[in-house]
Amino acid sequence: MKKMLQIALAATFFAGCASTSLTSSTSKGNNELVQNQLFKIEKIIVNGKTFDPKNAEESPNISFENNKFYGYSGCNRFFGSYQTKADTLQIEGDRVASTQML
Repeated sequence: MKKMLQIALAATFFAGCASTSLTSSTSKGNNELVQNQLFKIEKIIVNGKTFDPKNAEESPNISFENNKFYGYSGCNRFFGSYQTKADTLQIEGDRVASTQML
């Protein structure tokens, strides 16, 4: 169950973020494009189902800093580490954790 949650979180992080695309053409490296920015999550797609977080009290978000990410899912906070290679940002399922608020 924990592994499934981690995979679902990783899949949702990038389903719909409002900010600069990793594939945009720029002189900066891709890792620099995501560093020190807060991405607002606009849409979450898991197993073909779309979730709209617009009604959340605080908007779900994710930010990146020094190969680590931090975010808020609407109830819980999540965090972990990532790697960038070429134009791909990769999060491993075993590198994700979250709080478990009730």
